[in-house]
Amino acid sequence: MASYTSVEAIEAAILKEVQAACEEAVEKSYNKLNEELHGFYSQGSPVLYQRTGMLGSAARRTGVSCSRSGAFGEIYIDQGIGYSTGTFSGSQVIDASETNSYGVLGRGGFWNRTEAMIPQFLNSALANRF
Repeated sequence: MASYTSVEAIEAAILKEVQAACEEAVEKSYNKLNEELHGFYSQGSPVLYQRTGMLGSAARRTGVSCSRSGAFGEIYIDQGIGYSTGTFSGSQVIDASETNSYGVLGRGGFWNRTEAMIPQFLNSALANRF
């Protein structure tokens, strides 16, 4: 067990663990999002349009920043992914794919399933450290 000589040292140790927990949660969330985006394609091949596969590589993440006021990290789906087929923008394709609308064939709900797991990933990472 570590020994601390000041409140500042205790605070620094806590912040270090919080940052590590947040980094772990972001990484697990990012991996889950990638898994979900790749799983989107598990419903067969569409007949009415040509797939580009861009959605499968649209997961993004940021680094984690941590301070006394909190910790922040982000995962997201890149709305700016380009499509050369059809008339939809990247964000329209992502929305239609998530909701299975406009005749898009795939396993929708990928963002909702990922988002639902984030608190569990964070709680587990924090529980392992505190």
